Amino acid sequence: MGKRNTSMKYQVKSCLDEIILIDKDQRDEIFERVTGENQSDTSKKDFKKIKVDSELKTKTGEPLKQKLSEKFIFSIRSAKDTLERCNHFVSWLKTNYPEVKKLRQINENHCIEFLTEKKDTCKERTLLSYKNALMKLSHSANVKFGNNAFYTERVRNFNIKQEGERNGDTKNARQVTKRFYTDEQIERILANVKGIYKNPILTMAYLGARVHELSYIRKEHITLESSDLVYTEKDGFVNKQNTVYIKGKNGKESYRIILPQYIDFFRSLKENTADGQRVFPQVPKDPKKVRTYIGKAIARSAKNSGVDVCYKNHELRKYHSSVAYHYYLSEGWNKNDAAEYVVQRHLSHGSGREDLKKVYLWGLESA
Repeated sequence: MGKRNTSMKYQVKSCLDEIILIDKDQRDEIFERVTGENQSDTSKKDFKKIKVDSELKTKTGEPLKQKLSEKFIFSIRSAKDTLERCNHFVSWLKTNYPEVKKLRQINENHCIEFLTEKKDTCKERTLLSYKNALMKLSHSANVKFGNNAFYTERVRNFNIKQEGERNGDTKNARQVTKRFYTDEQIERILANVKGIYKNPILTMAYLGARVHELSYIRKEHITLESSDLVYTEKDGFVNKQNTVYIKGKNGKESYRIILPQYIDFFRSLKENTADGQRVFPQVPKDPKKVRTYIGKAIARSAKNSGVDVCYKNHELRKYHSSVAYHYYLSEGWNKNDAAEYVVQRHLSHGSGREDLKKVYLWGLESA
Protein backbone atom coordinates (compact mmCIF):
# COMPACT_ATOMS: atom_id res chain seq x y z
CA MET A 1 0.00 0.00 0.00
CA GLY A 2 1.44 3.37 -1.06
CA LYS A 3 2.23 6.18 1.30
CA ARG A 4 -0.76 8.40 1.98
CA ASN A 5 -0.50 11.91 0.55
CA THR A 6 -0.86 14.37 3.43
CA SER A 7 0.63 17.50 1.85
CA MET A 8 -1.11 20.80 2.41
CA LYS A 9 -1.90 21.18 -1.28
CA TYR A 10 -3.49 17.74 -1.33
CA GLN A 11 -5.58 18.70 1.72
CA VAL A 12 -6.66 21.89 -0.03
CA LYS A 13 -7.73 20.10 -3.22
CA SER A 14 -9.60 17.36 -1.37
CA CYS A 15 -11.48 19.99 0.65
CA LEU A 16 -12.40 22.14 -2.32
CA ASP A 17 -13.64 19.05 -4.16
CA GLU A 18 -16.33 18.81 -1.47
CA ILE A 19 -17.94 22.10 -2.47
CA ILE A 20 -17.68 21.95 -6.27
CA LEU A 21 -21.18 21.74 -7.75
CA ILE A 22 -20.50 21.52 -11.47
CA ASP A 23 -22.60 18.34 -11.72
CA LYS A 24 -26.30 19.31 -12.05
CA ASP A 25 -27.61 16.28 -10.14
CA GLN A 26 -25.32 17.07 -7.22
CA ARG A 27 -26.51 20.67 -7.36
CA ASP A 28 -30.14 19.58 -7.14
CA GLU A 29 -29.35 17.22 -4.26
CA ILE A 30 -27.55 19.86 -2.18
CA PHE A 31 -30.25 22.44 -2.84
CA GLU A 32 -32.98 20.03 -1.73
CA ARG A 33 -31.02 19.02 1.37
CA VAL A 34 -30.62 22.64 2.48
CA THR A 35 -33.99 24.10 1.46
CA GLY A 36 -36.30 21.10 1.34
CA GLU A 37 -37.30 22.11 -2.19
CA ASN A 38 -37.23 19.42 -4.88
CA GLN A 39 -36.40 20.91 -8.30
CA SER A 40 -34.34 20.08 -11.34
CA ASP A 41 -31.69 22.10 -13.17
CA THR A 42 -30.91 24.19 -10.09
CA SER A 43 -28.74 27.16 -11.06
CA LYS A 44 -26.29 29.35 -9.19
CA LYS A 45 -28.98 32.04 -9.24
CA ASP A 46 -31.25 29.76 -7.20
CA PHE A 47 -28.51 29.31 -4.61
CA LYS A 48 -28.02 33.10 -4.44
CA LYS A 49 -31.64 33.60 -3.40
CA ILE A 50 -31.22 31.46 -0.27
CA LYS A 51 -29.57 32.78 2.89
CA VAL A 52 -28.27 30.36 5.51
CA ASP A 53 -26.34 30.53 8.77
CA SER A 54 -22.57 30.81 8.31
CA GLU A 55 -19.68 29.92 10.59
CA LEU A 56 -19.33 33.66 11.29
CA LYS A 57 -21.08 35.38 14.19
CA THR A 58 -22.73 38.77 14.57
CA LYS A 59 -21.76 41.16 17.38
CA THR A 60 -24.58 39.66 19.47
CA GLY A 61 -23.24 36.15 18.95
CA GLU A 62 -25.90 35.08 16.45
CA PRO A 63 -24.90 33.19 13.29
CA LEU A 64 -24.30 35.61 10.42
CA LYS A 65 -26.55 35.05 7.41
CA GLN A 66 -24.75 34.25 4.16
CA LYS A 67 -25.87 33.59 0.60
CA LEU A 68 -25.88 29.84 -0.01
CA SER A 69 -24.04 30.41 -3.29
CA GLU A 70 -20.99 31.76 -1.37
CA LYS A 71 -20.41 28.32 0.14
CA PHE A 72 -19.96 26.53 -3.18
CA ILE A 73 -18.11 26.58 -6.51
CA PHE A 74 -20.18 26.36 -9.69
CA SER A 75 -17.81 26.30 -12.67
CA ILE A 76 -14.58 24.70 -13.83
CA ARG A 77 -12.96 28.10 -14.21
CA SER A 78 -13.96 29.18 -10.70
CA ALA A 79 -12.68 25.87 -9.31
CA LYS A 80 -9.34 26.35 -11.06
CA ASP A 81 -8.98 29.97 -9.92
CA THR A 82 -9.92 29.16 -6.32
CA LEU A 83 -7.46 26.29 -6.17
CA GLU A 84 -4.70 28.51 -7.59
CA ARG A 85 -5.36 31.24 -4.99
CA CYS A 86 -5.45 28.70 -2.17
CA ASN A 87 -2.19 27.15 -3.34
CA HIS A 88 -0.58 30.61 -3.29
CA PHE A 89 -1.69 30.88 0.33
CA VAL A 90 -0.27 27.43 1.12
CA SER A 91 3.08 28.31 -0.52
CA TRP A 92 3.18 31.50 1.54
CA LEU A 93 2.51 29.48 4.70
CA LYS A 94 5.28 27.03 3.79
CA THR A 95 7.75 29.89 3.47
CA ASN A 96 6.67 31.98 6.45
CA TYR A 97 5.20 29.36 8.80
CA PRO A 98 6.85 26.02 7.92
CA GLU A 99 5.49 24.49 11.14
CA VAL A 100 1.94 24.66 9.72
CA LYS A 101 1.37 21.23 8.18
CA LYS A 102 -2.40 20.79 8.53
CA LEU A 103 -5.36 22.95 7.57
CA ARG A 104 -6.59 22.80 11.16
CA GLN A 105 -3.44 24.69 12.22
CA ILE A 106 -4.37 27.74 10.16
CA ASN A 107 -5.79 30.66 12.12
CA GLU A 108 -7.15 34.11 11.37
CA ASN A 109 -3.78 35.76 12.02
CA HIS A 110 -2.22 33.83 9.13
CA CYS A 111 -4.99 35.07 6.84
CA ILE A 112 -4.67 38.69 7.96
CA GLU A 113 -0.89 38.68 7.52
CA PHE A 114 -1.17 37.07 4.08
CA LEU A 115 -3.79 39.57 2.89
CA THR A 116 -1.81 42.48 4.33
CA GLU A 117 1.26 41.41 2.35
CA LYS A 118 -0.79 40.93 -0.81
CA LYS A 119 -2.32 44.38 -0.37
CA ASP A 120 1.10 45.92 -1.09
CA THR A 121 1.19 44.52 -4.63
CA CYS A 122 -2.38 43.54 -5.62
CA LYS A 123 -5.27 45.52 -6.99
CA GLU A 124 -8.59 45.43 -5.16
CA ARG A 125 -10.22 42.84 -7.41
CA THR A 126 -7.24 40.48 -7.00
CA LEU A 127 -7.27 40.93 -3.24
CA LEU A 128 -11.00 40.22 -3.20
CA SER A 129 -10.41 36.98 -5.08
CA TYR A 130 -7.90 35.92 -2.40
CA LYS A 131 -10.43 36.71 0.33
CA ASN A 132 -13.10 34.69 -1.44
CA ALA A 133 -10.70 31.78 -1.88
CA LEU A 134 -9.89 31.82 1.85
CA MET A 135 -13.60 31.85 2.63
CA LYS A 136 -14.21 28.84 0.36
CA LEU A 137 -11.23 26.97 1.81
CA SER A 138 -12.31 27.64 5.38
CA HIS A 139 -15.84 26.45 4.69
CA SER A 140 -14.74 23.35 2.76
CA ALA A 141 -12.31 22.38 5.56
CA ASN A 142 -15.20 22.70 7.99
CA VAL A 143 -17.36 20.48 5.76
CA LYS A 144 -14.72 17.78 5.21
CA PHE A 145 -12.83 17.72 8.51
CA GLY A 146 -15.03 19.66 10.91
CA ASN A 147 -12.23 22.21 11.37
CA ASN A 148 -12.89 25.48 13.16
CA ALA A 149 -13.30 28.30 10.66
CA PHE A 150 -10.21 30.44 10.10
CA TYR A 151 -12.22 32.80 7.88
CA THR A 152 -13.46 34.75 10.88
CA GLU A 153 -15.30 38.04 11.21
CA ARG A 154 -11.93 39.77 11.43
CA VAL A 155 -10.80 38.28 8.12
CA ARG A 156 -14.18 39.04 6.54
CA ASN A 157 -13.85 42.70 7.57
CA PHE A 158 -10.28 43.04 6.27
CA ASN A 159 -10.24 46.27 4.28
CA ILE A 160 -9.22 45.57 0.69
CA LYS A 161 -9.73 49.15 -0.48
CA GLN A 162 -6.60 51.19 -1.02
CA GLU A 163 -5.98 54.73 0.08
CA GLY A 164 -7.20 57.31 -2.44
CA GLU A 165 -9.57 54.87 -4.16
CA ARG A 166 -12.71 56.42 -5.62
CA ASN A 167 -15.59 54.90 -7.59
CA GLY A 168 -13.77 51.66 -8.22
CA ASP A 169 -10.74 53.32 -9.83
CA THR A 170 -7.79 51.28 -8.58
CA LYS A 171 -5.08 52.48 -10.97
CA ASN A 172 -3.49 54.85 -8.47
CA ALA A 173 -4.87 53.26 -5.31
CA ARG A 174 -1.86 51.57 -3.71
CA GLN A 175 -0.53 53.10 -0.55
CA VAL A 176 2.98 54.29 0.14
CA THR A 177 4.52 51.14 1.57
CA LYS A 178 7.33 51.03 4.07
CA ARG A 179 10.14 48.68 3.14
CA PHE A 180 11.10 45.83 5.43
CA TYR A 181 14.83 46.36 4.83
CA THR A 182 16.82 49.56 4.38
CA ASP A 183 19.37 49.82 1.57
CA GLU A 184 22.16 49.36 4.12
CA GLN A 185 20.59 46.14 5.45
CA ILE A 186 20.15 44.76 1.91
CA GLU A 187 23.81 45.46 1.20
CA ARG A 188 24.80 43.56 4.34
CA ILE A 189 22.65 40.64 3.19
CA LEU A 190 24.16 40.70 -0.31
CA ALA A 191 27.68 40.70 1.15
CA ASN A 192 26.86 37.48 3.03
CA VAL A 193 25.08 35.56 0.27
CA LYS A 194 26.76 32.20 -0.35
CA GLY A 195 26.16 29.00 -2.28
CA ILE A 196 24.60 28.24 -5.64
CA TYR A 197 22.04 31.04 -5.41
CA LYS A 198 24.54 33.85 -4.85
CA ASN A 199 24.64 35.11 -8.44
CA PRO A 200 20.87 34.78 -9.00
CA ILE A 201 20.23 36.82 -5.83
CA LEU A 202 22.78 39.45 -6.84
CA THR A 203 21.10 39.64 -10.26
CA MET A 204 17.75 40.34 -8.60
CA ALA A 205 19.35 43.20 -6.67
CA TYR A 206 21.46 44.56 -9.54
CA LEU A 207 18.84 44.27 -12.29
CA GLY A 208 15.51 44.42 -10.47
CA ALA A 209 14.58 41.02 -11.91
CA ARG A 210 11.64 39.11 -10.50
CA VAL A 211 12.52 35.76 -9.02
CA HIS A 212 10.68 33.76 -11.71
CA GLU A 213 12.48 35.64 -14.51
CA LEU A 214 15.91 34.34 -13.53
CA SER A 215 15.59 30.85 -15.03
CA TYR A 216 15.02 32.17 -18.57
CA ILE A 217 18.08 34.42 -18.85
CA ARG A 218 20.56 33.05 -21.42
CA LYS A 219 24.06 34.16 -22.40
CA GLU A 220 22.86 35.91 -25.56
CA HIS A 221 20.33 37.92 -23.54
CA ILE A 222 23.13 39.96 -21.91
CA THR A 223 24.21 42.74 -24.29
CA LEU A 224 27.15 44.96 -23.34
CA GLU A 225 28.89 46.26 -26.48
CA SER A 226 26.24 46.35 -29.22
CA SER A 227 24.25 49.58 -29.53
CA ASP A 228 21.68 48.18 -31.98
CA LEU A 229 18.13 49.38 -31.67
CA VAL A 230 15.42 46.83 -30.96
CA TYR A 231 11.64 47.27 -30.90
CA THR A 232 9.42 46.19 -28.02
CA GLU A 233 5.66 46.56 -27.80
CA LYS A 234 5.90 48.30 -24.41
CA ASP A 235 8.83 50.70 -24.92
CA GLY A 236 9.07 51.09 -28.70
CA PHE A 237 12.66 51.27 -30.03
CA VAL A 238 15.33 50.95 -27.33
CA ASN A 239 19.12 50.75 -27.37
CA LYS A 240 20.34 47.24 -26.47
CA GLN A 241 23.70 48.40 -25.09
CA ASN A 242 24.17 47.44 -21.43
CA THR A 243 20.85 45.66 -21.11
CA VAL A 244 19.49 42.21 -20.29
CA TYR A 245 16.59 40.84 -22.30
CA ILE A 246 13.81 39.66 -19.99
CA LYS A 247 10.62 37.84 -20.86
CA GLY A 248 8.58 38.78 -17.82
CA LYS A 249 5.05 38.83 -16.48
CA ASN A 250 2.42 37.69 -19.01
CA GLY A 251 5.14 37.22 -21.63
CA LYS A 252 5.97 40.95 -21.69
CA GLU A 253 9.37 41.54 -23.33
CA SER A 254 11.75 44.19 -22.07
CA TYR A 255 15.42 45.17 -22.05
CA ARG A 256 16.38 45.93 -18.45
CA ILE A 257 19.11 48.49 -18.04
CA ILE A 258 22.44 47.60 -16.41
CA LEU A 259 23.71 50.46 -14.26
CA PRO A 260 27.42 51.36 -14.75
CA GLN A 261 28.51 49.93 -11.38
CA TYR A 262 27.17 46.47 -12.32
CA ILE A 263 28.61 46.09 -15.84
CA ASP A 264 31.62 44.04 -14.68
CA PHE A 265 29.32 41.66 -12.79
CA PHE A 266 27.21 40.96 -15.88
CA ARG A 267 30.30 40.69 -18.08
CA SER A 268 31.58 37.96 -15.74
CA LEU A 269 28.23 36.14 -15.92
CA LYS A 270 28.35 36.20 -19.71
CA GLU A 271 31.96 35.08 -19.96
CA ASN A 272 31.32 32.13 -17.65
CA THR A 273 28.27 30.86 -19.56
CA ALA A 274 28.51 28.64 -22.63
CA ASP A 275 26.89 29.81 -25.88
CA GLY A 276 23.15 29.18 -25.99
CA GLN A 277 23.00 28.10 -22.34
CA ARG A 278 21.08 29.42 -19.36
CA VAL A 279 23.04 31.78 -17.14
CA PHE A 280 21.53 30.18 -14.03
CA PRO A 281 20.99 26.45 -14.73
CA GLN A 282 20.71 25.86 -10.97
CA VAL A 283 17.53 27.92 -10.79
CA PRO A 284 14.41 25.75 -11.26
CA LYS A 285 11.87 26.82 -13.87
CA ASP A 286 9.00 26.04 -11.51
CA PRO A 287 8.10 29.52 -10.12
CA LYS A 288 6.91 28.09 -6.80
CA LYS A 289 10.14 26.17 -6.22
CA VAL A 290 12.37 29.08 -7.17
CA ARG A 291 10.47 31.45 -4.85
CA THR A 292 10.96 29.01 -1.99
CA TYR A 293 14.64 28.27 -2.67
CA ILE A 294 15.64 31.90 -3.22
CA GLY A 295 13.57 33.03 -0.24
CA LYS A 296 15.33 30.56 2.05
CA ALA A 297 18.75 31.57 0.72
CA ILE A 298 17.99 35.25 1.40
CA ALA A 299 16.72 34.36 4.88
CA ARG A 300 19.94 32.46 5.69
CA SER A 301 22.02 35.40 4.56
CA ALA A 302 19.88 37.82 6.58
CA LYS A 303 20.33 35.68 9.68
CA ASN A 304 24.11 35.55 9.14
CA SER A 305 24.12 39.33 8.65
CA GLY A 306 22.43 39.98 11.97
CA VAL A 307 19.26 41.50 10.50
CA ASP A 308 15.66 40.36 10.87
CA VAL A 309 14.64 37.50 8.62
CA CYS A 310 12.19 38.27 5.84
CA TYR A 311 11.19 35.94 3.02
CA LYS A 312 9.96 38.71 0.72
CA ASN A 313 11.99 38.37 -2.49
CA HIS A 314 10.49 41.64 -3.71
CA GLU A 315 12.62 43.53 -1.19
CA LEU A 316 15.52 43.11 -3.64
CA ARG A 317 13.44 44.68 -6.41
CA LYS A 318 12.66 47.61 -4.14
CA TYR A 319 16.34 47.94 -3.30
CA HIS A 320 17.21 48.04 -7.00
CA SER A 321 14.57 50.72 -7.57
CA SER A 322 16.18 52.82 -4.84
CA VAL A 323 19.68 52.44 -6.27
CA ALA A 324 18.56 53.24 -9.83
CA TYR A 325 16.45 56.20 -8.69
CA HIS A 326 19.30 57.78 -6.75
CA TYR A 327 21.72 57.10 -9.62
CA TYR A 328 19.57 59.18 -11.98
CA LEU A 329 19.18 61.93 -9.39
CA SER A 330 22.99 62.05 -9.11
CA GLU A 331 23.11 62.47 -12.89
CA GLY A 332 20.97 65.61 -12.64
CA TRP A 333 17.52 64.17 -13.41
CA ASN A 334 14.50 65.62 -11.63
CA LYS A 335 12.59 63.35 -9.25
CA ASN A 336 9.54 62.77 -11.44
CA ASP A 337 11.54 61.89 -14.58
CA ALA A 338 13.83 59.59 -12.58
CA ALA A 339 10.88 57.82 -10.95
CA GLU A 340 9.05 57.42 -14.26
CA TYR A 341 12.14 55.99 -15.97
CA VAL A 342 12.84 53.53 -13.15
CA VAL A 343 9.25 52.20 -13.21
CA GLN A 344 9.23 51.87 -17.01
CA ARG A 345 12.71 50.65 -17.91
CA HIS A 346 14.03 49.05 -14.72
CA LEU A 347 10.79 47.48 -13.44
CA SER A 348 9.20 46.99 -16.88
CA HIS A 349 5.84 48.58 -16.10
CA GLY A 350 3.77 51.08 -18.07
CA SER A 351 3.94 54.87 -17.89
CA GLY A 352 1.99 56.95 -15.42
CA ARG A 353 1.93 54.26 -12.73
CA GLU A 354 1.71 56.46 -9.65
CA ASP A 355 0.58 53.40 -7.68
CA LEU A 356 3.90 51.64 -8.32
CA LYS A 357 5.91 54.72 -7.47
CA LYS A 358 4.21 54.52 -4.07
CA VAL A 359 5.18 50.88 -3.68
CA TYR A 360 8.76 51.09 -4.94
CA LEU A 361 9.94 54.67 -4.48
CA TRP A 362 7.90 57.01 -2.34
CA GLY A 363 8.35 54.78 0.68
CA LEU A 364 12.06 55.59 0.70
CA GLU A 365 13.04 57.76 3.65
CA SER A 366 15.39 59.76 1.47
CA ALA A 367 13.04 60.13 -1.50
